[in-house]
Amino acid sequence: MGYGDKKVVIEMTELEDGAIEHTGPDGLKRTYYPGRQIWLDLQDLQVWQHLRQHQKESEEGVPNLVTQVRGEARLEDYDLSIIGELTNKTRSVRVAIEVGDVSPALKEVDSVLGGLLFNKPMGVAQLGFSRADWEIGNSDEWWLSCYVTEATLRALSDAVATGALQSLKLGLRLKDLYTTEHPMAPISGKANLFLRPNRSDNTIECPECATGYIMHLSMSLARVDMRPTEVKEDDEDQEHMELREVPLDPVAVAVAGLTASVGALRHTIKWVGGIAAVCLVILALK
Repeated sequence: MGYGDKKVVIEMTELEDGAIEHTGPDGLKRTYYPGRQIWLDLQDLQVWQHLRQHQKESEEGVPNLVTQVRGEARLEDYDLSIIGELTNKTRSVRVAIEVGDVSPALKEVDSVLGGLLFNKPMGVAQLGFSRADWEIGNSDEWWLSCYVTEATLRALSDAVATGALQSLKLGLRLKDLYTTEHPMAPISGKANLFLRPNRSDNTIECPECATGYIMHLSMSLARVDMRPTEVKEDDEDQEHMELREVPLDPVAVAVAGLTASVGALRHTIKWVGGIAAVCLVILALK
């Protein structure tokens, strides 16, 4: 069985500080350190609904209608791989976000992560890798499952469904996620992330899932600029906003003058006619 086969056993040594020392087939030793917060930018999101059977035998009734927000997440500046299988790496994972009971996990946050957290988590997360299975026709897949409160999922799904969501960023802190970068070393952006082989037999067929918490979730929605528009003096469009004197139509001016003259002439003829009539009456009386 060649090195890199999914059934091969990886030679690892657990160190006191939680790190793992891996000895490769070339005899070279590499140390992987635990505890890393990762940042992901989510892309191509959609609201997904499906029926799910009850997971407990004691629960009866019709299946539940489950709402999820699904998409793809891009890891910032590093690759994700498996200890002992360095050629299998990715920078994108499939993401599913849904409602889950996060309260029990949040109560254990201090004990699980050694009290290193200063902010209260907003949900729980699980990062894993599934091997291809030719019997059901699926390929290798890196995936991330996130569980949040009902209010959080409602706000997120509404923003996706209405098209108001412009960006979504997640910050996760996970257990059983390792890096080659020492915790005390300055962040270089060159260290990659790794899942550890299976704890039971140190094989890479089914690597351990990294579990932890959503420490950061931010949504950028559609922006509306409510500030009044300022017009500059040299703005070409300013002339369209000013009142300008419209030149008079010469034909209309001439017609208006002629109408006024005719009216004055009619008024004069009425007065002359009246005077002439009075004079004729006086002459007739004489």
